[in-house]
Amino acid sequence: MSAENAEQFNLLTRDILRILIDACPTQVELNAEKFELEKGSFETPSGFIGGFYKSTPQEKFLTDTLQWLTAEGFIRAGDHRDYYVATLQTLKLYGSVPNALSA
Repeated sequence: MSAENAEQFNLLTRDILRILIDACPTQVELNAEKFELEKGSFETPSGFIGGFYKSTPQEKFLTDTLQWLTAEGFIRAGDHRDYYVATLQTLKLYGSVPNALSA
């Protein structure tokens, strides 16, 4: 991981987890708009019906970070697209487990 990539990953991860821990157990929508990142756009090639979504590099990095945090068990995908919630693992890591869940 490059130093620039590591710094961007660290800052974005910190922001994601802070938002989710503060809102837990509520699911929170996390997307480019939430982090004031440049959004992608829908593109339709000439002569085609329909199209595809082309992410910006910043939006792709956000998506990759969310997927990694989900795969590693730090966050869980919510009931709707782009919604996430902190896991118990993350609450423990940040000392945010409610007293009712502590022995």
